[in-house]
Amino acid sequence: MMPRTHFLQDRADNLDLRADFIELRNVVNAKCDAKPALRQLLSHLKPYRERIGHNHATQRPLQQGLLDQLRRLRVPALTQAVNGTAPGHDGYLANPIHAVEQYVSSWASPVPEDSQ
Repeated sequence: MMPRTHFLQDRADNLDLRADFIELRNVVNAKCDAKPALRQLLSHLKPYRERIGHNHATQRPLQQGLLDQLRRLRVPALTQAVNGTAPGHDGYLANPIHAVEQYVSSWASPVPEDSQ
C-alpha cells in the first residue's frame, strides 16, 4: 500500500498539472502568449516526472493537456518535438519538455515603453 504522504503528494501534483493544462488551453484558445503558462506547467511537470519516473506521454491528460496544445501553437520546433516518433533517451516525454524549455527560455520579457 502507498504511504499516505506519497498519495497526498501525487494528488496535489495531479491537481497542479490539471490546473496548468486548463490554463494552457485557455491561453492557446485566446491566442495569447503561451510562454508564461508553459513556464508554470514546466515548474510542476518536471519535478513530478522526476519523482515518479514517468517518461512517456501516452496518457490522455498529457496528450490533450500538453501535446495537443503544443501542436496548436504552430511553433515549428514544438510541433516537431511532439510529432517525433522516436523517444529521446529519457522517453517520449523528454523531447517535448526539452523543446518547451528551449522555447520559453529564448524569450526575454519585453521592456515596458515608459521605462525606455
